[in-house]
Amino acid sequence: MAILVSNPKQFLNVLYQEMKMYVSSELAYRWQIFVWVISDALQPLILGVVWAAVAKEGGLLSVNQVITYFFLVSVVSKLTKDWSVIYVSNIVVSGEFSKYLVKPFNYLAETLGISLGARVLRLLMLVPLLGIAYFVLKDYLVINWGHDRFMLFLISLIFAFLINYLLGNTFALISFFINQIVGLRTFYEHAVIFLSGEGIPLVAFPSWAKYFIEILPFRYTVSFPIEIITGSISGREIGYGFVIAGFWMVVLIVLYKVLFRLAIKKYEAYGI
Repeated sequence: MAILVSNPKQFLNVLYQEMKMYVSSELAYRWQIFVWVISDALQPLILGVVWAAVAKEGGLLSVNQVITYFFLVSVVSKLTKDWSVIYVSNIVVSGEFSKYLVKPFNYLAETLGISLGARVLRLLMLVPLLGIAYFVLKDYLVINWGHDRFMLFLISLIFAFLINYLLGNTFALISFFINQIVGLRTFYEHAVIFLSGEGIPLVAFPSWAKYFIEILPFRYTVSFPIEIITGSISGREIGYGFVIAGFWMVVLIVLYKVLFRLAIKKYEAYGI
């Protein structure tokens, strides 16, 4: 994040404080967090049941592969998903973004702190459920727990989160130019679910579509880490995937910085 901010030390300090404040404030609504976790877990559960039924009829994936895939979706998506696009677009449209023009720190520190805080809370509630699910499904799960694979999996999760974070914050800048952002934001959220593999395993796409999906950033937010830990891609394919993921991180950083400069000029031009 040092590329995006002028004072990394201050950025990290603000991030930490924002994360603590968010966690403390949200703990006052424990039942709301519990409902979030249950809703988070229901989507991969329902999709897993549907795809398992398809697999029994002779689909591209076996039943074990389907169960493994959607179990890992419930893990990976919770570790990598980012909600900055909602927060930032809302404060821009409401006019609250003005406060960040005078605050002595970059607003990205606050959005990242909130995102990490929400992740901590969800994980605290989700880990027990995942533990139970793993115990029940362990005979069906096909996971490569080798040391090298697991380390690559962890690195891919970091890449996935950063890409999601950059995508969300970059897309949110559109709200500086278009006030009616809700429809576009919904389209963006569904596109991410569809193209990342969260809703549909990417292996189910036709060959011509896979080529385009592999060069887009969305695959590297969910499907790519799962492909690594399940052993469905080889060493060369893993290296190629990291190169593309790294490329998109650079592109998104540049795109964010360009759009942000244009957005602030427009924002100030209106005297907001």
